[in-house]
Order: sequence, then C-alpha cells, then structure tokens
Amino acid sequence: MVYSTIIYTLLALGATTLGAISGMGGGVIMKTVMDLLGQYSAADIGLLSCITVFFMSIVSLLKSTRGTGTQNVSAAGAVLLGTGAVTGGFIGQFLFEKLCTAVNDNGLVTVVQNAVLLVIICVVFVYMLNSEKVKNLSFRHWSIYAATGIFLGCMSSFLGIGGGPINVAALMFLFAFPIKTATFVSIVIILFAQISKLATVAFSTGFSVYDLRLAPFMICAAIAGGFLGTWIKNKVRSKTVTRLFNAVQVLITIICVLNIVKSV
Repeated sequence: MVYSTIIYTLLALGATTLGAISGMGGGVIMKTVMDLLGQYSAADIGLLSCITVFFMSIVSLLKSTRGTGTQNVSAAGAVLLGTGAVTGGFIGQFLFEKLCTAVNDNGLVTVVQNAVLLVIICVVFVYMLNSEKVKNLSFRHWSIYAATGIFLGCMSSFLGIGGGPINVAALMFLFAFPIKTATFVSIVIILFAQISKLATVAFSTGFSVYDLRLAPFMICAAIAGGFLGTWIKNKVRSKTVTRLFNAVQVLITIICVLNIVKSV
C-alpha cells in the first residue's frame, strides 16, 4: 500500500502540473496511466481522476486570474462554457454508468474509453501541428459557447479524463483563442464538468462504493501541481506551451494503444 501510495501521489503531482501548464487538466494523463497499471476499475479511476483534477483546477484558476491568459475571453463567454460543461458533465456521467451496466465488463469499458480518446487525440494532434495554417473561426454567439461547453463537459465526464486535449483545440478552433487563453478557459470547463460529475455520484450511488483510499494523497499532490503548473505557464512562452501540449499528446497516444492491446 505504501509503494502504491507513493507511485500514485507522484503520478497525480506530475499529471496535474503538466495539466495546469497545457490546459489538459491532468486527468487524461492519470486516467490512461492508471488504466495501464490495472490496479483499479474504470469507475474508481474515473472518480479518483475527477477528484484530483477538481482540486487542481480550483488552485489553477485562482492563480490564473492574477496571471496571463484571461484577457481574451469575456466573463459571459466563460460562464456560458462553464454552465454548459455542467450539463454536459451530467450527460457524460449518465452515459458512462449506462455503458458500465450494459457491458458489465471492466476491460471492455477500458477499451471503449481508450479507443474514443485515441481517435480524439489523433484529430487534435493533426490540428495542433497545422494550427498556424488552419483558419480558425471566431464565434461569439451565446449558443455556440453553451453547445461547446455541453459537448466538452460530456466528453470529460464520460471518458473520465477531466478535460484533455480536446478542450484546448476546440477553443482555439471555434473561438480563435490564443493557446494561453484556451488553456485558462479549458480549466474553467474542467472545473464545472467535475462539479457535475461529483454531484451525480453523490446523489446516485454515493462515494462509499468506490475505492478512494488514495484520494487524500492525490488531492494534496493536485493542489501542489496546480500551483506549480500555473506558475510555470505564466513564465514560459506560448510556443513552449504548444510544444508541451503536443508532447503530452504523443505520450497519451502510446499509452492508449497499450491499454487497448492489454484489455482486448
């Protein structure tokens, strides 16, 4: 237990630090690595990831409001994306529970989640490599903000990844946000999506059915990661954030493939 605690605490620290810098949230890293280690069920992993990312996002946003990345998005736009993410989070958790009930096979659930995530990452990776050549859109209508929040919140909750690369890429493409603004808004969406997922669990199955012994250690690591990652993000150039974002995507792609092969 001591060995596992150290491993998962370090994983949470590294994942949330990278997540706060890149806007991925860290859940996508924790989820895929924990799937690979295979010590917890998909449901336990999803909730542990959710709790960890929830605390990281609070810290990251508190620090980001005093740093860079907030100047290119209106408060109304951020609120619409966030509230949309709440609705999407409820939908995503509902779909996840239905999937678990329908297949009743943890290995198959892991395959489905990693396969969907792999497709998303491949699309996002191609976009990010060509982002300077792609003509981004500049939507500002409230309905687009809300619909985007719903979709991203749903994916976040269903895949158990917190936010992942899809948030940043979607925000850059649909709203022409610079990458530092996109990472800030991504964390907003991640926070609201996790709130809805935690609320859904609290009012349905409750938390007692999950193995959350590692949660206190991962929460402490997430708080530290949120501080460290946001501090680094405010110090480095946008190009550095983009390179790190792409490097993490490559890592996650490899782990997703390993997870699918292992679980088939």
